[in-house]
Amino acid sequence: MGKIVLLSAPTNLGLHPSGLSCVNVCSKAPKALREARLDRFFIEMGGIEGGETSHGQYFDKISAGRIRNEDEILKYSKKI
Repeated sequence: MGKIVLLSAPTNLGLHPSGLSCVNVCSKAPKALREARLDRFFIEMGGIEGGETSHGQYFDKISAGRIRNEDEILKYSKKI
């Protein structure tokens, strides 16, 4: 079995856009899980710390026959 790599990779790509006064709560999840020491659990089990990455720009448009932010989701998936 391969190594587990813990990577903070928050994104809201593909979701409905947040309102102008709203904070993207998806981006808070990795930090909250690390504060809960979940990263330590994986490291103790032999995992590797992979660091952090950030998502691409959010576009609130959907082209016919495609999903919201499809190009950005593909780029981000390949990045991580």
